[in-house]
Amino acid sequence: MIDRKKRQRGAALVIVLWVALLLSVALAVALASARIEARIAAARENTFLARQAAADGLEFAAQAIAGERAGRIEGVSTLEFSINGYDVSFSPAQESEKLDLNLASEQVLADFFRFLGEEEENATKLAAHVADWRDTDDLARPNGAERRDYAAARNGERIGNRLFYSADELSLVLGISPKLAKCAMPVLTVFGDGRAPSAALLTKLYNRDTQRNDAASGVQLGTASRSAAAGRRYAITASAKSRTNPDHRGVALTGVFRITGAQTRAYEWITRFDASEETATVDETCGVKD
Repeated sequence: MIDRKKRQRGAALVIVLWVALLLSVALAVALASARIEARIAAARENTFLARQAAADGLEFAAQAIAGERAGRIEGVSTLEFSINGYDVSFSPAQESEKLDLNLASEQVLADFFRFLGEEEENATKLAAHVADWRDTDDLARPNGAERRDYAAARNGERIGNRLFYSADELSLVLGISPKLAKCAMPVLTVFGDGRAPSAALLTKLYNRDTQRNDAASGVQLGTASRSAAAGRRYAITASAKSRTNPDHRGVALTGVFRITGAQTRAYEWITRFDASEETATVDETCGVKD
């Protein structure tokens, strides 16, 4: 009888120990889960605050450029400041170095297509096709293509007769091959300012010297397309990083705005988006004729 009671007490003790162990494990899991959730919440809060700081920075930079800096972007990097524990720095966005499909002149377009390996005659033709796509009439330019040309070549498919909504719409233009569209894509934007793509960007992406004429040297051109929006446009990237927690991930936002010239609101935003630190790459065959 005594042995039986001892065995029962021993079994009860084992059960108690197992329950204690299970409770300890459950408590450890709960604490670990709570710590993970706390870190996630802190990271989300940091991202939110950093994004807000970057957004405030964009407004500050736009006001400075549209106002006292009178449209100068060269010194935008000197505008860095701190807000709510976040350091905000600025740089001209890569969008400003790209070729804007809606604003670039036919000459710049032709120069770019030649850079990508097209012969002189075809480069000029493709530039006219792009210009005819983005205007609103059905009057074809010399070597251009309008509604009837698209209908005949593509089984009734319609031409845009509007501005490009996105850079990848270049592939819809008559005569643009898939390879040419793919090679051009890293340099294209619809948020530029009408200038030719910068020589530095072309060299970086295509890894070769930019053998181009003066019209495509990257300087400000005198004329943009007839569909160009009024006012100079600027693309700026604002980067915000926590001052007290340098290990926290920073946030970079790119904003594109237009100078209005109005006294009440000297600028207006065209778009804002997350800035990517990664630069698109191009195929090594780009610029080489098949």
